[in-house]
Amino acid sequence: MKRIFFSIVVIIAIVFIIMLPGCDHKYTVTFVDYDGSIIATETVRRNKSVKTPKDPVRESHIFIGWDQELNNINQDLETKALYHPKYVNVTFKDYNGMIFKVDQIEYGEDATPPSSPTREGYQFMGWDQELTNLKTNKVINAVYEINHYTVTFLDYFDNVITTQIVQNGSSCEYPIHDEIVGFEFVGWSHDVSIVKSNLEVKAIYHPHQYQVLFKDDNGLIIKSEYVNYGRTAVAPTLKNREGYTFTGWSSDDYQYVTEDLIVTALYEINKFTVTFKDNDMILKEEKVNYWADATPPLLE
Repeated sequence: MKRIFFSIVVIIAIVFIIMLPGCDHKYTVTFVDYDGSIIATETVRRNKSVKTPKDPVRESHIFIGWDQELNNINQDLETKALYHPKYVNVTFKDYNGMIFKVDQIEYGEDATPPSSPTREGYQFMGWDQELTNLKTNKVINAVYEINHYTVTFLDYFDNVITTQIVQNGSSCEYPIHDEIVGFEFVGWSHDVSIVKSNLEVKAIYHPHQYQVLFKDDNGLIIKSEYVNYGRTAVAPTLKNREGYTFTGWSSDDYQYVTEDLIVTALYEINKFTVTFKDNDMILKEEKVNYWADATPPLLE
């Protein structure tokens, strides 16, 4: 009987303690996201730890925890989710794998490219991927377009023979050259086996040369000169010979040379007037060559 009474007393004491103010108080813990939206609410007994909800997901950030201590709760509590921003690594490379630049930017931001690169014989066209709103690590490569050059072929007179469009580093074909009278074709002004720029390529000719001999009328060579086709030889200056007057050359072809020439000096013998008189009366007048004899008139 005493044992039953004791048990009843213990039960009454426990109920009494439980019913005392604050012995079974509960608190509300509110879990709030970065934007103020409520993720979850939990009720927890006094001085107990609260059960946290599933980690929230934010596309551009990484969840790292809550801004309040969640053990030994003794009041209503609001706790906010904490995040670190996500970062994206962006690597800019050249066509050959050389790294221009490595950037770390926040998730969803735009990448800033390096200065436009250069590549000999190519034109930079841009990058092979978009640079905006990046959300994953990127390797972005420079894009080039091979240059094309214009090769213009000119004849001896600077007239256009043909024009060809050639890729950088490629070759083009020489056109058929003209044959020019008096000239020998010797080649072109530029090599076009590896074209790396716009070119004007001109046909090159060497004029034929001809020998011009200036001779005296006795066969003696006065001057020898080699003259380009179509050019003028310079004739020597001759003086009159005793009894003779120099009158020119046997041909004017030396003024526009198109072949080997022999040009001979021309002379005219001097003539003198011989007058035969009888006192003041003229008996006869005669033109006589230099060093020749005059014929006197017959007198009765």
